[in-house]
Amino acid sequence: MKIDCLLLGAMALVCYSFAAEAHDPWEEAEDMLRQAVKWHDPIDGSSEFATEGHSVRDPVLYIPIDYYDQEQKESYSYFWSHIANDWQKAAYTLLQESSDKYNNAEATYTLAQLHLWGHYNFPHNKTLAFKYSEKFNNLTSFTNSSVLFDLSVMHSTGLFGEIPIDSAKALVYLQHSASLGNIQAKQALAYKYYSGTNVPRDSNKALLIYREVAEIIRESFTEEEWHLYPPYEESYNLRIPDFCGGLLGKGLSSMALSTRRIASERPDIASSFLTKMDGSRIWLHFGNGNSGGAFTSGDDESDDRLVDIYYTALDEYKGTYMKRRDCERAMRLLKLTYEAFDNDVPSMDNLQRYFYAKCLDLLGHMYFTGEGHGHPDISLAEVYLKRSIEIIETYSSITSRSHIDLGLIAQYIYKNNSKAIEHYRRAERSGFNDGRTDFQLSKLTTEYPEMKLGDPFILMQSAYSKGLRPAVYEFARLTEGGANDRYSCEDTAFLFKSFVEGNEEMMAPQLRVAYGELLKENGEVALWAYAQAAEQGFETAQISAAYMLYQLPHNFEEPPVTLPERKLMAISYYVRAFKQGNIDAGVVAGDMYYGVGDYNKSIQLYQSSALKFSPQALWNLGYMYE
Repeated sequence: MKIDCLLLGAMALVCYSFAAEAHDPWEEAEDMLRQAVKWHDPIDGSSEFATEGHSVRDPVLYIPIDYYDQEQKESYSYFWSHIANDWQKAAYTLLQESSDKYNNAEATYTLAQLHLWGHYNFPHNKTLAFKYSEKFNNLTSFTNSSVLFDLSVMHSTGLFGEIPIDSAKALVYLQHSASLGNIQAKQALAYKYYSGTNVPRDSNKALLIYREVAEIIRESFTEEEWHLYPPYEESYNLRIPDFCGGLLGKGLSSMALSTRRIASERPDIASSFLTKMDGSRIWLHFGNGNSGGAFTSGDDESDDRLVDIYYTALDEYKGTYMKRRDCERAMRLLKLTYEAFDNDVPSMDNLQRYFYAKCLDLLGHMYFTGEGHGHPDISLAEVYLKRSIEIIETYSSITSRSHIDLGLIAQYIYKNNSKAIEHYRRAERSGFNDGRTDFQLSKLTTEYPEMKLGDPFILMQSAYSKGLRPAVYEFARLTEGGANDRYSCEDTAFLFKSFVEGNEEMMAPQLRVAYGELLKENGEVALWAYAQAAEQGFETAQISAAYMLYQLPHNFEEPPVTLPERKLMAISYYVRAFKQGNIDAGVVAGDMYYGVGDYNKSIQLYQSSALKFSPQALWNLGYMYE
């Protein structure tokens, strides 16, 4: 009996030890992940991403031309055998065990996202991303809207040759994701109905969904943001080939370039001046940088220093594709400029006065919005804005942009509508009207029709045409209400679509991620991110995704080596972009059909592009007829 008890005790101890060892390691894996950097953001102006012949001001993007499936698999194996560090091996083992052995949903989700986005410097792997996304979906009974949207994109694109394209399943996942409230899925569903992509075209359904998303976006704005200035967005909504002059090349592309945040050509920091900052102190050295002192207006080393200062501050204020915006830095530079130059205005020439006044306008604007200062300071804003107007309009016939901000201050701070209208009327005739004056005049004439400031619909239409975000929404609402006596469901859907796509930070934050991954030479992660935005209907993302999937060879070059599925997907995105007004995309799609011998589709695309006045399409048609 005593021996039996001892045996039972020993067996219990063994079982307890085994049970203690056999537990879900998710918490341990979670602790390891919490201590690591999930994603390294390369967009900071670091020289790490500059190459020979390029400064940190120039984007150096990695765009692979050929694609070999076997090479991708070998690269993944090589990572685990030669590159992965001990932390990565340990963390991955814990995650894998938690998911595969214990069906832990959180670990499964982490593995899916890790393989999709390359988190924690793990390599992208489409096969495993799909496997774990599907498993997570089943573990959570189809209740996670984000993963449902991921799976919809996977089935819609076939992961570019990894799985069969299944448009029906993609639509079901998308509808379910949208029903759970995912706004990206709602946008993608609206785009499908708007464009007729894999569903019958239905402008009414598109309008209903786009308007629903637009209302969600509208509610995210405060009244101050909506009526004064919407939050500034560092946009990455661009076409990758635009960095090289456009889809057809420099001088041949018909489309306006989408790359609007390129660093200003001036200043040339290698020869014009060198900016150094240390805390709140700033020194500017001109010429070869050996002058040794702070700038003075009497120094003849640089006649255009104020031009350089203005563009330096502007680049800091708006940010570029290689450097995040730094409003505090811009403000310090502009304040020092005011202290150093204001007394010398009478001795300046017209160019210097003009750019000095622009410096004051930007400084006043920043005090008005609170950017770089922490909070708005209306008193200081007025000082600099009025001084800008005084300098510009005393010495020239040009109207200052500062009238826009002073009009907003008069209208919303001092409730002086007559003074606001006076400023708006002056700004309206200037070349700096960004739509804000038309927007405010439309509001005022609606509220006070006796002022007879103009037709509110036409004024709002003018503000919309200039791209002012609140005006796009307001004009869509006016159009939907039949304000012009000509209601069009399709036109109204287009307006709400434009507003939704104009709010990039909320609707497509993956565009910034995609660009950053290109800088880090993670082309497949960038392609996935662009594909998501392309499915949501962003024309620029459709071009970027298509360009990464297939680039037309130059004369006498061999065509890229790639999978047939990737080439077909590229054609699909080019055609979708063409239907959204990108003329060059129609030409490229026609070229691709021509290359595979499908001359009927080729000539159809050339003819359609020629009707939109594409010189290249006309030439291609002439060549085919010849």
